[in-house]
Amino acid sequence: MAISATTPANTELGYGLNIITLTQDNNATDRHVLQIFNSSDEKIADLRQLPNSEGASHYDVGRILQSQIKMTPAPPSNTLFTGDNEIFDYYFKVGSINVAGTITIDETISGSLDKIPLLSVIPGRKELQSNGQTVWQDYDDYTPEVDVQYDGAVYYYVNPMPGYQKALTDRHYDTIRYGDITDGKPGASNNFDPDDDELIYRFRGSTGDYTNTLQFLNRWREGSNSFGNGITYVRMATYTDDTQVANVYINNTTVNGGGPDASVGADGIPTGSYGVIGVDFGSNTSNITDALTHAYVWTSYNSSSGYAANDDLRASRCYRIDFDDTECNDYDTINVRWLNSLGGIDYFAFRKKREKQINVKRNTYTTTNASWDTQTFRQYNYDRGETVFNQTVDETHTANTRYLSDAESTYLENLYRSPDVQVDLNNDGEWKPVVLTSNRYTERSFRKDKLFQHSITFRMANKPVAQGG
Repeated sequence: MAISATTPANTELGYGLNIITLTQDNNATDRHVLQIFNSSDEKIADLRQLPNSEGASHYDVGRILQSQIKMTPAPPSNTLFTGDNEIFDYYFKVGSINVAGTITIDETISGSLDKIPLLSVIPGRKELQSNGQTVWQDYDDYTPEVDVQYDGAVYYYVNPMPGYQKALTDRHYDTIRYGDITDGKPGASNNFDPDDDELIYRFRGSTGDYTNTLQFLNRWREGSNSFGNGITYVRMATYTDDTQVANVYINNTTVNGGGPDASVGADGIPTGSYGVIGVDFGSNTSNITDALTHAYVWTSYNSSSGYAANDDLRASRCYRIDFDDTECNDYDTINVRWLNSLGGIDYFAFRKKREKQINVKRNTYTTTNASWDTQTFRQYNYDRGETVFNQTVDETHTANTRYLSDAESTYLENLYRSPDVQVDLNNDGEWKPVVLTSNRYTERSFRKDKLFQHSITFRMANKPVAQGG
C-alpha cells in the first residue's frame, strides 16, 4: 500500500517541532522513507524508519531545516533588503524500502498553490499549542488572500483586505483609530483611504537609532488566475507635525534591494531570499531626517494586470512610528538587533550606562634566562623566564536601557530568547555577533508607567586577535 504524508503549511517557522507523519496499512512491514530536497533538487536528508503499531512513522525535521536558515548576515544596504538565508524553500518525497533494499517513491510533496511551488521555512519559533502541537496558526495573518477576476482585458483584484498583512515583528505597539489622529496622516493622495474606525498600529522610534526595520512575507494566497506574486511597493509617508515631508513609493525591485523582479509589474515568483522583504526606517535611510515627528509604513500590490505607475492597493496594516528624542543620552548608544519569534529582525537602542571588560587567559611555560653554552655563565635580565605561548581574550560588554514601559519591557524579553544577536557598538552600522551571558531587569515599586530597566551582558562571538609567545 502506498505511503501518504501530512503536508505542512506553505511557510512554517523553523524553531520548534516540525513533524512530518507518514502513514500506511497497519500490516505493512516495509520501512518508511522520507527524502528532503532543496529548491535546486539537491537531497539534504534521507530518513528511514519502521512504522509503529498503527502503521505510522513520525519525523521531526526541525533540526534539518534549522541548519538551512539564519538571520540576515548584514544590515540593509538599500532602502529595501532581503536575506540570503532567511527563508528556505524545499520539497520532500515519501515512499518505502523493502527487505531487498528497493526504494519505492509514492508521492512528492510541495506547495499546493500555483504561485508558491515549494514549501518554505523561516527562522521563527513556534509556541506549544493546547493540543500539544507546535503550529504557526497565525500564518493567514501574514500572507493575505486576494480574489482575482478577469474583465475580458485584464485581471484585477477584488475585495482586497487592507490591514490584513502583519509585519514580522515582536514590537509591542498601541493602537489608535484613524479618525482620532489629530496630526499628519496619509489619505487619498497616498492611495490610502481607511475609514475612521480602522486601527493604526504605532510604536516609539528615534531618528538617532541607526537602523530600524519592518519585514513582510513577500507572497499572497491567491487563485489560479492570479497575476501578482507579492509586494509591489513598500509605502512610507513622513511628517513633521501636520506637514507631510515625503510620500514615498519604494518599488519592490532588485535595484532597490528587493525583488525578485527588476521592474515593477513583472510576475516573478518570490522564492528563496525574496520570500521576505524588509524596509529600513532608521537614520541611515534617506527617507528619515532629524526634523520628523512621525512616519507611516505599509505594503501594497498592483491593482490590476494592466499595470500603471503608482497604481496600487494597500495590503498590510499601517504602522506608525513616533520619533521621540527627548530622552537624555548620558552615554554612547549601543544598538542591538536580534532574530525575533517570527523570523524577522527587531532592534533596540541601549542608551544608558555601558561598560567594557577584557578578560585575558594566558598559557605559559618556564625557561631559564641564562647562557649555558659559553665559558662564562650569565643571566640576562631582558630574556623571559616564564614565557607566554598562547593567550585568548574575551571582550565583555554591559549595556543598560532607559526606564521602559510595560510594553517595551515585554518586547525586550524576546531578545533574551533569541538564538542570534548582533550589536553595533559605535552607532556606525558595523554589526558584530555576540553571545548573551546574563540578563536581568528590575521593577520599581512606584505605580506609574516606565517601571522597568533592563541590563544585558554579552561577549563578542568572535574573540579579539591576541599575540602568542
